[in-house]
Amino acid sequence: MLISYDVRGIYPDEINESTVKFFAKKFYNFLKRKKIHPQIFLAIDQRNSSINLASAFCDSYISYGKGSIEYLGILPVPIFYYYCLKNQKAGVMVTASHLPSRFNGLKFFLPNGESWIYKGKIPSKIKSKRASKVRYKNVVFENIYEEYIFDIKKFYKLKDNHYLNANEKDTFVNYFLFKSLEKIEKKIKIKTNSNLKVMSDFDGDRLWVIYKNETILPEQILYAILKLGYYKKIGVPLNISKKILETFKGLNFVFIPTGHSNFKKAFKKYKLDFAFEPTFHYYFFKEIKTESPLIGFLRFLEYIERFGFEEILKNKFYVKRFEVKNRLDIERISDLLKKDGFRVKKFDGFNFTKYNNKDYFVVHIRKSKTEKNVFRLFLEASSESGLRFLQKLIIKIIKNGNN
Repeated sequence: MLISYDVRGIYPDEINESTVKFFAKKFYNFLKRKKIHPQIFLAIDQRNSSINLASAFCDSYISYGKGSIEYLGILPVPIFYYYCLKNQKAGVMVTASHLPSRFNGLKFFLPNGESWIYKGKIPSKIKSKRASKVRYKNVVFENIYEEYIFDIKKFYKLKDNHYLNANEKDTFVNYFLFKSLEKIEKKIKIKTNSNLKVMSDFDGDRLWVIYKNETILPEQILYAILKLGYYKKIGVPLNISKKILETFKGLNFVFIPTGHSNFKKAFKKYKLDFAFEPTFHYYFFKEIKTESPLIGFLRFLEYIERFGFEEILKNKFYVKRFEVKNRLDIERISDLLKKDGFRVKKFDGFNFTKYNNKDYFVVHIRKSKTEKNVFRLFLEASSESGLRFLQKLIIKIIKNGNN
């Protein structure tokens, strides 16, 4: 089990009905200690184990004093966050985010927009014990989705009709969101043979845009949003393209360590307008004080209406992101890169930069906090040939560094 931004583990070996009862008690006690109202929201994603875990959580939570739960059914995490903020209530989401279906977990959200992260000791072995009964069903309350869309309509304006391929298999929980969007936003039409396609992960907090079978890069999405001119103070992680920073020199960029909780804390600390993680997480603090991949997509459509698809496709970013599912000897790799002329900076992992006249090379290596023995790498160069060279160099150095 991993506890970083939230709780995640393999069901039922690492997280199970007894585990969530343990966290229900701890969360209730935290709310009581902080004098936060114990009536909370509870929502789930579409995993088979989610209703069992939600039912077990409820069994435990309502057994303590004044604890009560309003069940919101299947929801994308961003809508869940927004609903908690709007109604000024704490909430619990049963999900393991983007992880495969054999995983599950819990996200704890507070009325002030921050996350609760348990920092105490967890019993080494908690035997799985089923909930006394399955209280909930895999239901979708369409009124919550529609309320959300009506609330954000004032933040964007579309003039043209847009045809969108958004099927249930590829969008998971966001399928219900796009069906509601089509119902309310007359400029959006779902059409299975459209060149414009969207995909998302299990919990709906990431949204990929595909045009003519080519995934639009995170940097291209970010470029489109910033080009609209709505935002001045922007939060980004260090593994964002240098070209973005150079293109928008007039904006105030703040570097933030990866992770939802870090970005939400930074929003308050730095008074950010907008933030973006290249994992396709969009934070619209200026508008709704939390994340919203849907607003990100609608902003992208605004950009397309103004400048066209060809303009965004012409913007070339020579970047590459991948992960290594193996232990890496970072210190050894760091030494090899420094011998090759790279400078190193420790921030949210290790960031390496090298300049050669007008050319530059960037390598960022970060150990995942949500998956065991997974390292995420970001490469960037100032040219396509430079990126090819950098990829070969890094693969070679990783092999040598682990030997």
